[in-house]
Amino acid sequence: MTIEAQSQPPVDAEVLPSNSVKLSAQKDGKILSVSVYTGRAEVTRLFKFNVQAGQNQVIVSELPISIDQQSFRVEGRGIATIHDVTFIAATARPMFGGVNVTNSVTSAKLTELGLAHTRTSQALTRAKKALAFVDTYLGSLKPDDVALSSLSSVVDGYEAAAEKLDAKVLELELLQRQQSKEIDEETKSLTRLSGKKQFGLTAQIGVSANEEGEVEVALMYAITDTAWSPDYDVRVTIAKNNEPVTLVYKASIRQNSGEDWVGVPITLETVSPSFGVNIPKLLPWRVSIIDNRPPVPPPRPQRGVGIFGAATATQGGLFGGGGFGATPASSGNTNIGGGLFGLNPLEHQERDAAAGLRQQSGADGTAMQHRSLEVSSKNDVNATFSVPGLMTIPGDNTPRKVTIAELSLDAAFEWVCVPKHDTKVYLKAIIKNASEYALLRGPSTMHLDGSFIARSTIPAASPDESFDCPLGPDPSIRVTYHPLVKKISQTGFLTKSIKYVFSRRITMYNAKAQSVENVIVVDQIPVSEDAAIEVKLVSPALELPAPSAGTASAQSSTWAEKKADSTKAPAPVEVSEGVVAQWGDGVVGADSHGDMGAIGKDGKLHWKCSLPPQEKVTLELKWEVSAPVGNDIMGL
Repeated sequence: MTIEAQSQPPVDAEVLPSNSVKLSAQKDGKILSVSVYTGRAEVTRLFKFNVQAGQNQVIVSELPISIDQQSFRVEGRGIATIHDVTFIAATARPMFGGVNVTNSVTSAKLTELGLAHTRTSQALTRAKKALAFVDTYLGSLKPDDVALSSLSSVVDGYEAAAEKLDAKVLELELLQRQQSKEIDEETKSLTRLSGKKQFGLTAQIGVSANEEGEVEVALMYAITDTAWSPDYDVRVTIAKNNEPVTLVYKASIRQNSGEDWVGVPITLETVSPSFGVNIPKLLPWRVSIIDNRPPVPPPRPQRGVGIFGAATATQGGLFGGGGFGATPASSGNTNIGGGLFGLNPLEHQERDAAAGLRQQSGADGTAMQHRSLEVSSKNDVNATFSVPGLMTIPGDNTPRKVTIAELSLDAAFEWVCVPKHDTKVYLKAIIKNASEYALLRGPSTMHLDGSFIARSTIPAASPDESFDCPLGPDPSIRVTYHPLVKKISQTGFLTKSIKYVFSRRITMYNAKAQSVENVIVVDQIPVSEDAAIEVKLVSPALELPAPSAGTASAQSSTWAEKKADSTKAPAPVEVSEGVVAQWGDGVVGADSHGDMGAIGKDGKLHWKCSLPPQEKVTLELKWEVSAPVGNDIMGL
């Protein structure tokens, strides 16, 4: 039988059942399994004990104080029935670093360090007073007090005394800082040792049995201060063609619950715990005209009307309107839907607990086999990773790393340069997650052709989803952004206009021994925000998207067809051999979207180039800006 934890007063010692079973969670309970989430963990701990016929009170002490009591559940096997669960919290104790400790956390070393620190502080105070006395004495001297022949010896004596005292003050300050550091380290060490022994939560479980015998009870609870985070190692080989990207998927597990997980199976969950699962609602969005008229002064109270009169109340006075008679706003529904983590709370815990109970109840004592890596997808959003073998993770918040998988993934490479801001050419890999693993956002170490290049971040990616992986600048491709050339002329007879012609050259050089494909150079021309200013792209000769005929929407039967027919994408322009120009930034990354209606409106354009080995390629950008004579153009 399984019941939820209840918050009840502790059972009085005078009414305890005749049979009381006292267990220690750290000594008598064995951890069967641990499921680690990104912010907490679920622990299943098994106990075996004998019960007598009738009522039995099972007291389980030394439970971690970091338990979420709302998550506490009890399941059992045997001839008994579970009918209630009560928690008893320990008396609050001083906190240090989030760990409960006793009031007397000390040692002989800590006492000695404290005395030494006190002596150093006192010596430092004396040295500073002596230095201040020397300065005061020298400042109090008058010309008549010191003979001219003795002035040099007085100054030399002051310099020697001050220098000696300065050195002593500096030495004592350094010693004081070092002693303070040693005191902090010793205090933290003692706190960790004491904190591991402080498990201040006790659970009382009422168990009734029809006959005497042995039962098995599994406690399942969630603890905080526990998490796992992904870490990646990405290895890219550009020298070899069609070489897949190697991605090593690792997990860093840490827990600071105080209890050690010794030789337990670990399961990693990618789902994020959630307590607010209600769907949000939109409130009415109201607009109105702002009344700029001055406020009307309130009328003067009539003579004879008191402060508690009707007039005052109806006008929202001291006790009128929104006073005590106002109805308070009702609070929203705060019920938590679903289970502990926003899902069915029985899904994994029952599965793990049942498997653990079956193993523990076997009489042959066969050792548990190490599991190979298993992955089970949940609605193509979340996944569960079963770490092979057994792991030991101390409760000291020290990370433990484990390899989840080593993946070989296909990737497409792009070299992107925006020379207007930076002439460096940046290499980027577009990787497709063709595995069954859900990738979480996490740090990554990048290796290019066997050499470490940078630390980066891998974004979250579900199976069959592509993501961008920046690999840093590639120094073997060099770009020169030549100065801008400007020419001015006037046109027209009656209505004269001024024309500005701008041109710029961009030179690329491939220093590699092999050709490089998919080199993208991004630049821009200005965009006019005034009908009197006309901007025209001359080279490359790109055309803006042309709207389709008006009958297209009528002929289209679906919304998607109407959208596809509304704007036609212009064809790219071949500038030279291996060089194609087109509107837009040309980035074909995982986050790019093709909005035909926005092409060219932001003034961005790009060249997609194929660079032969050891050769140069020159690009030309030319545009015109026309405006009526006499108008000053801002932004050129």
